[in-house]
Amino acid sequence: MPQTRSLLLVGSPTWAQALQLALKHSFPDTVTASGGGEARHLVREQQPSLTLVQARLPDEASLLLIETLATGPVPIPAVLLCPHPSDLQTRLALAFQARGAASEGSGLPVLLETLEKVRAGQAVFFGGPPPGCNLRVRAHLRPTRQQLTVLRQYAITPLRKAVASAVGLSLNTVDDHLHRLCRKLEADSHHDLVHRAIELGLIPSPKPRTAPPRATHLVPVC
Repeated sequence: MPQTRSLLLVGSPTWAQALQLALKHSFPDTVTASGGGEARHLVREQQPSLTLVQARLPDEASLLLIETLATGPVPIPAVLLCPHPSDLQTRLALAFQARGAASEGSGLPVLLETLEKVRAGQAVFFGGPPPGCNLRVRAHLRPTRQQLTVLRQYAITPLRKAVASAVGLSLNTVDDHLHRLCRKLEADSHHDLVHRAIELGLIPSPKPRTAPPRATHLVPVC
């Protein structure tokens, strides 16, 4: 059985370690994971009673991880920690079965209150109850599996023809998916769409590019 005050933090190691220390009195059994793969392993091993997930993960979409935790053999409630509060973020989090959401700038007392309420069985989104949108509205907002596949590929290679070739779809289908996603995520352009999708937790955060090593010229030793 999961421990009643165990917490799993999923996000950057620096953030997770600092928050683990700050929450040690309220959640003494706190473990950390840097991404979705490590989080899934810890869930199988330790079965935490609650999860706090940063919106931007390097290896997996945060909302997909939250949905997996919520629908597993032992459902685990999850709270999404995102850069900015918004109605769209709340509705998306609900569509992926999150039990709460908080903004990164809300402060420790607000975050702790959110975690405590979710642990007690309540749903808390940016300090208040969730809006009364029904299941049909949530299902309409949630991107389809194919739309997410196109979006992830476009974030890697922002060329529509290259995306179509990579995912095995026609150019018209790719354009249709990107158009529908722009409407769902209220994006003004494809570039804005990728940026919003990362912040909302729909696709993984891109890995930072590393500069190629500089060439060095060997000087012969006389």
